[in-house]
Amino acid sequence: LRVALDERAAKVKVSHRKVFDAQEVKEKLGLINESWEAFMSKITTMNEQEISYLDAEKFVEQFLQKNLKVSEKVVNKHTDRIMNNFVSGIGNSGQTKWDLLNGITETFQHGMSGVRTFDQKFWNNFYGHQAKMKDAAFDALVLTL
Repeated sequence: LRVALDERAAKVKVSHRKVFDAQEVKEKLGLINESWEAFMSKITTMNEQEISYLDAEKFVEQFLQKNLKVSEKVVNKHTDRIMNNFVSGIGNSGQTKWDLLNGITETFQHGMSGVRTFDQKFWNNFYGHQAKMKDAAFDALVLTL
């Protein structure tokens, strides 16, 4: 999307007379680089590291207390939502740190914004408070690897 909307961004032309080489196109677009490889390594490690329900719940409570600065009642409410998504959210089984990250991001993406319009939700999820919370969760989990 960023490439499509930014006229200054790198563009790649592929001749229809030549055999398509997806790897070459990715390299030309800059989609394969050290930062992508580092990101993939982190998420692969998260997916391989198991975490118990109790340890995940403790992590979530501490994360929310640090980053939301809200009452214990609100922390408990959000913790319950996140833990539900950790166990049974989209594609999750409640076993790995990757499941936990997905539970956190699913909760922030779809359940905690408090805004009403699509534009506000979009902005909040990709650039606002929700985006910052998802990034903070990723960073906090990476520190536990």
